[in-house]
Parts: sequence; structure tokens; C-alpha cells
Amino acid sequence: MRGKLDSSDVKILESVGIYGPRNLRLIAHKLGMKRGTVWKRVRRLSSHFFLQLHVNPYHTNLGLKKAIVLAWAGPGLEDLLFDCLFVNDFRSFISRCYGTSEGCFGIYVVPNDHIAEFQQFLQTIEDSGLTTDLQILWSTCFQNVNPTTNWFDPKSSTWTSSWNHWIEELAHEGTKLPYTLVDPESFTNKADYLDLFIIKELEKDATISFVDIAQKLNVRRQSVERHYREHVMKQGLIESVQVMVSPLDRRGTSEPVFFHFRF
Repeated sequence: MRGKLDSSDVKILESVGIYGPRNLRLIAHKLGMKRGTVWKRVRRLSSHFFLQLHVNPYHTNLGLKKAIVLAWAGPGLEDLLFDCLFVNDFRSFISRCYGTSEGCFGIYVVPNDHIAEFQQFLQTIEDSGLTTDLQILWSTCFQNVNPTTNWFDPKSSTWTSSWNHWIEELAHEGTKLPYTLVDPESFTNKADYLDLFIIKELEKDATISFVDIAQKLNVRRQSVERHYREHVMKQGLIESVQVMVSPLDRRGTSEPVFFHFRF
């Protein structure tokens, strides 16, 4: 059982994605389990699997716009292209990628009043001849996909993919987007410094304690709790909780795949 999930594990992971890792008592109540059982299973998942829990900030309410950058490198310029894209401090994530040719994939969160400056930065890279093609895809927020019992077969303890059913569902889905995917009239920053620091720490590890955050800031734990409750949560500064899990022995072999669909 060391490298396999069972149905209870998947139910807990699904609930953590909905209610967050700070609400184990609520999760236990929803699942009809004891809080200690839920806590032990989360500890087991952390020990036997590569389990990551982090929050996704709602960048729109932080005055930030999200940009996906796809850049294909000129021959022999792959490392230099990566280094040039890496130096921009607006980066959230950047990696090498492989497709029709070698290049880089980056996610940047840019203050709304620095959009022109960021576009000029990318234009300079393009004009330098480092890339044969560079695309900027502006986005609002990402809809993360967490583990769900709908995609898990408890009898075989394996994941299932109902592609035909999903395709059939498309014909009956509405066209109204969730609010996180709708461009707002303005990108207003609703956070102060303490809010941003809390979100930064939770983005790295959603299970970090308020005590640890308070020690890093040299403030009282009560201040962190109040800002989290009254600012971060009430102002809608967090979009969702991301749950990522994979067997430890596959940690170095998994590859993220990026799909770009045009409608």
C-alpha cells in the first residue's frame, strides 16, 4: 500500500482541495471520520507520496495580471533564452519546454501599471534574435484540477479517464464563465504588506502555521490570524487550494504537459 492511494485517501485529498488543509475537523465531519484519522492519513500521504499543498492567489484582487509566455529558442540559444526570461522579477514560474522545437514556458504576474514595460522587455528579447517565435497569452486565473473521487475506481485503486463522457458533456455546457475567468473593469490591489507576506508563505506551503509566519515577520500570531481572516479571506485574495500528489519513486520522472486550445 506504500505506493497506492485508496478511496479514503482520495476523499480526503478532494476535501482538502475544497475546504483547505486548515479545516481537518470540518473535513472529518463531512467524511464521517475522526479528526485523528484524517490527520494520520494526511501524514501518511506526506510520508509515502510527493504531496504538495499550496494556495493559488487571486491575482486580480492583488492588482496583478497573469501572462503566459511561450518562446521558442533559436538554434543553440536555449540556455541563453532561459537566462534572459529568468531575470525578470515578475516571473512566477519558468521552465524549459519541448514541442515543435525547444524553448521556454513562463508564467508572469505583472502589476497592471507595468504592462507596457513588461511587453517592452519581451519585445527586446524578440528583437535580439534569441527566439524564432514568442507568444504572450494574457489570462485571468487558472482553474486547477485537484484529485476527485469522480475519477477514481475504488475497486482497482486506479484513476479513470472518461474522455468520451467529457466530450459529450461539452454539447450541454453553458457559456457563462466563472467570475475568476472574467476580466474585471479594474485591477485593484486590496492587500497590504502583511496580507502579501501571508499569501506568499501559503503559496509555498498551505500548511504553514500562523506561528511560523508571525516569527518570520516578527509580529504577534494574533495579527497574522486577524489579517488572514479579515483581509485575505474576506477580500477574496485566495482563489483556490492546489493539491498535487504523486508516488515518491516517480518524483524525478513526471513531466508537466501544457495544452493550448484555441476557440
